[in-house]
Amino acid sequence: PTRHARENQFRDGLIIAFLAFRPIRRRNIAAIRIGRHLLRVGGGYKVVFSGEETKNKQPIEVKLPDILVPFIDRYLAEIRPGFPRASEHDGLWASEKGFPMGAGTIYDRVRLRTRKALGVAVNLHCIRDSAATFLADHDEEGLNNARDLLGHARLSTTERYYIHANRRKAVQAFQTSIEELRRQFREQSKARLPTLGTST
Repeated sequence: PTRHARENQFRDGLIIAFLAFRPIRRRNIAAIRIGRHLLRVGGGYKVVFSGEETKNKQPIEVKLPDILVPFIDRYLAEIRPGFPRASEHDGLWASEKGFPMGAGTIYDRVRLRTRKALGVAVNLHCIRDSAATFLADHDEEGLNNARDLLGHARLSTTERYYIHANRRKAVQAFQTSIEELRRQFREQSKARLPTLGTST
């Protein structure tokens, strides 16, 4: 690919990796400004939003995982400066048009990249949904942790919109029961069949 294509691919991949670890809302992911929302702290980074900048008026202050640090460093030092007029704005996600990417553009790019890589277009809501469901499945404090991860003010919001773990378990249990009944039915049917060559 051309340098331009590589820069876009690196940026889009970093957005997806960022969301995989810190699934904040798309309005906030698009609004990140270097030095204001993305802050260097020691050898790493954290993301900070005031309550006035979030949908539910809850402040965000999260440390980014160490695994992302070298990629953010490279993006800021090598990749981002290659975008048009990137030096003239402080938006983290620079675009080909000379200004920060908007929430809609980020949404579309994530869907595009995941469709190419996975065969399924994964949207930002699905990433948040998956994170909450994973926590509910694998963590004793999953529901509370999911609420904190997604930045919900009330636990009921997390329960209502994001937790599918119990539903999935119920579907799996139902499917297992049906399969067991089918197995039993097949065995009983075989037992009733007359032996070949025996008069009935």
